[in-house]
Amino acid sequence: MNEYNGKRFDRTQEAWSALADQFTEIAHQFREHYHRVTVGAGEAGAHPADAGPAGAEPAGADKVGTDLVGAAPVDADVAGVDPAGIDAAGRRVGKAVKDAARAIENALGDPRVRQDSAEAGSTLLRAVGATLSELGAAIQREADDKRTPHP
Repeated sequence: MNEYNGKRFDRTQEAWSALADQFTEIAHQFREHYHRVTVGAGEAGAHPADAGPAGAEPAGADKVGTDLVGAAPVDADVAGVDPAGIDAAGRRVGKAVKDAARAIENALGDPRVRQDSAEAGSTLLRAVGATLSELGAAIQREADDKRTPHP
């Protein structure tokens, strides 16, 4: 590969590496927001809709163990499943989904995340542009090679 081709290829690689770095930074910011939400949710009264008193059953707990169309409850002894365990797991999953949604909402409202996301969009366009430029140069070289008579 001649010097020109090597430099162009290096620019393309650098552009994609810069994009990866920016996405990594944005991911760290989302993780920070998620951490703040989950730590905040663990504090007393932080998110009263998400948690009740320890051991309290949420509304609709009597429906745990029914199938999706509301048929009779599943016999826990036959199925080998503890309905209380299913209920607890369901609450944990529900809380995790709410926490993730709240963290995403907070992150999207963060001016730093919005700025970094806009910059990542510009970097993506530069990386695609560099890639297309390299592809165009490669096609042109191929066309030139076919037009040049070889002894």
